[in-house]
Order: sequence, then structure tokens, then C-alpha cells
Amino acid sequence: MDKSTKIPVTILTGFLGAGKTTLLNVLLKDLKSEPNLRVAVIENEFAAAFGIENELLDHNHAPHVLEEIYEFGFGCVCCSGSTELMRTLGKIEEKNSARPDERINWIILETTGLADPGPVIQVVAGDSYLSEYFYIDQVVTVVDSQHFKARVILSTSEDSLYKNESLAQVQNADLVIVNKSDLVSVSELDNIKEYLSTLSNSPTVITTTFSKIPLQTIRPKQSERSPPPFDPKIHDPNISAISLFIPISVPINLTKISDFIAILLKGGKIGDFEMKKGVVLRVKGVLAVENDPVKWTIQGVGGPGGRDDGEKVDLNIRKHEFGREWEMDEDRESRLTVIGYGVSDILDVLQNAIENYII
Repeated sequence: MDKSTKIPVTILTGFLGAGKTTLLNVLLKDLKSEPNLRVAVIENEFAAAFGIENELLDHNHAPHVLEEIYEFGFGCVCCSGSTELMRTLGKIEEKNSARPDERINWIILETTGLADPGPVIQVVAGDSYLSEYFYIDQVVTVVDSQHFKARVILSTSEDSLYKNESLAQVQNADLVIVNKSDLVSVSELDNIKEYLSTLSNSPTVITTTFSKIPLQTIRPKQSERSPPPFDPKIHDPNISAISLFIPISVPINLTKISDFIAILLKGGKIGDFEMKKGVVLRVKGVLAVENDPVKWTIQGVGGPGGRDDGEKVDLNIRKHEFGREWEMDEDRESRLTVIGYGVSDILDVLQNAIENYII
């Protein structure tokens, strides 16, 4: 098939909490000025498995452009989730064949924060069926100005069996968006940009806040990516994702919830349990606040265990950015997704802790 009729796929990647979903919402908002685009979004996020990722996406903008959102969260797209990706792309092609006048002509794939985009390129380029209908146009990597350099250094070890995801994400990038630039000094920002300039792939680098970039920057370039060399390293199996639930009968105390999540992110005592710093990497959630029809959202990022961040906590709890309300037939159940080292081993401890802490 001629490349002009193949569908470009943009891989949107970046470590946990860098601002990928924020960027996706910025793009969805700007898509309303692009009537000739028909876009499908594929969400491969851990929070998608627990029904949270969909809560954080803006479904209201550009409904004539955003064709469909596909979600899967059990398995990372670069390894165990690759079969699900192939199945999803197959569905898109079937849909295009059935409706040639309403063809999807751009796919944005948001990966988990632990994905290595290299194997994703290999999956699409190396499969005879997929490569006939799709191609990887570019890899866009969002990095967190506060934590990026520390994470790369902390995870760099020549004899490690595990991937350094933060490094792989920028090494495979065509475009690097250095996000949250307002939260670091000018010298720190210059240091990050200098480091990125040393990478062999020499990606384009943009600095921004709140993931705001022009849509033109990320639109398909019609330049098919070649797959990188195979990397035999695997993800750290100690990193897992769990979901915590707050009983519907328990009134939400925003101050207590905020304090509880801050302890998860920075470490400290939760009752008799000691949470170590650097264990929790990411927290996302949805809250049902009493007598409020609007959902509240939680976004929290844990810093690397080897970095001293003082009392600073990257945590935001607020009314839903897009004013999304609870449906009449929807259970007003507050829930959190927690991603970190060994958190699946302490699921019961954390579930009991959150129930006892907030009451």
C-alpha cells in the first residue's frame, strides 16, 4: 500500500507523571480547528485498567474530529500489551474498510509511563499486516523537568537487567517536550537541554508548561520511523499498579485525602505502617465529594528515592477540569490508582490505611 494511504501513528510517551494526558487534552482541544482530520486515540495506561484514565480525558472538544478512544491497561504496549495493540489497530482498519468515506487518518497512541517506544515501532514495522496499513510517524516524549535527570541517573547501570525507561523514551524520541519548566531554575533547564543534545538521535527539544504546544508541532510529518535495535532488557517486575477504593458511605475529607496521598508520595507514617520515600511513583484518582455533583480528580507524582525534594509535593486535587458530573445511575465511588515498587504486596495494608486514615 502506498504510504499516502497508510495511517500515521504518533507515539506519545514519557515517564509517569510527565504530562502525557495533559498534552493529549491540549491536542484534543486544538483539533476542533482541523475538520479534515479524523483521529483515533489509543490509551495504554495503568489507570485505564481501573476506569480512571478515561475520567481524565476531555471528550467534549472536537467531537467531529475525535473518532474513537480505545483503552487497554492490563499490560504495557511495548511488551505484554503488544497483542492488544495489534488487535486494536486491526479493529481500526476494519472500521476504515467498512466506512471508506469516514476513514480514520491519524492515530495517537499514549503509552504507559513505563513503556519503551522502541519495541512499539518494531511491532508495527515488523508485522506484515500492520505495516501494510500503518506506520510510526514520530515518537513524542514528554519529560518532567523536576525529576527527569535524577530518574535517568538513578536507573542507569550497565549490569542492570532492567530497562531505564526514562532514557529509552528520549533515546527513541523525534520530539522531546520538556514540561513543567516553571518548576525548575534556568540553570536546571539548561542542564536538561544540554544533556538531551548529547543523545545520538538529536531530537527536537521544546520547553513548556502544562504541556502546551502548537498542534502543528505534533501533526504527522509523513516520515516513517525505522525500528531501533532490539533491547533485551525487561521492565523492573517489582513495579506494579493497584487500585484503592473509598467506601461510598464514607464522606470525603479533602484535607485528610491530601495528607494521605502526600505521605504515599514522600514517605512517612500511616498509622502503624511506614511508607518509604521513592516507593510510590504515581497516583491518579477520582473523588466523590459529598453534595457536589462534579467529580474531583487527583494527580500526584512521586520523586526518585535518591533525590531530596524538601517538603515539595507534586500533588493536585481539584474539581474536574472539564466539569464532568456523576451520572444519575453511576456509583459515586472514590478510587485511586497507585503505581510503585512492590505496591501489590501491600495492597491490603494500604486499603485498610486509607479507610482508617480518612475517617
